[in-house]
Amino acid sequence: DISAIAVSAKSNITRPKELDGKSYASYKARYEDYIVAQMIKNDGGEGNLKISYPDKLGIWETLLSGKYDATWIFRNWEGIHAKNKGILLRVFSMADFGITYSYSPVLFAERNRVEISKAEFSSFLRATKQGFLYAQENPSFAANCILPFVAESDKDIDLVQSQEYTNPFYGDATNWGIMEEDNVNNFLRWIKANELENTSLGYKDLVLPGLL
Repeated sequence: DISAIAVSAKSNITRPKELDGKSYASYKARYEDYIVAQMIKNDGGEGNLKISYPDKLGIWETLLSGKYDATWIFRNWEGIHAKNKGILLRVFSMADFGITYSYSPVLFAERNRVEISKAEFSSFLRATKQGFLYAQENPSFAANCILPFVAESDKDIDLVQSQEYTNPFYGDATNWGIMEEDNVNNFLRWIKANELENTSLGYKDLVLPGLL
């Protein structure tokens, strides 16, 4: 996971508990608001954020403009964007504050579809793996592939820097796409323990072996 909660380095917020009473721009993603509040509590705060739900495409700009105090970012995208703009951020990672957050982002498909068309999904994953590993070895080429699809508001991101930052997290030919069972189970247990879901799920319910 290379996401984090970000605040401006110019702010007086130096750790999650100091987000108490501050404004947070939320994507309204599942579990998001609870996770951020719990991070604050784990750091000794009350978790009483002032949560707002601005337009998703404008959330990043609301942080840069100072309209909101904090939001959730990916360090390899918004983090690089801020660096390119000369904006200093302070970031708080989930794992550093007792949140057993798992992999993010992930490729996801309906299990029944996968089981019916296992050969096709295996072929897709092998091709995807090849693409990721090629991008890892050829960051400039990868950046040029992405460039035509970058939103106008993000055109000033150094895509090569973004790619190079991401590269170590791709894994390699032996472990690309592998999810560690303990990592997945710890997150699922955390979700259940905090009553975010009622259904008990485990690694074997979600990860179908033998596709790669």
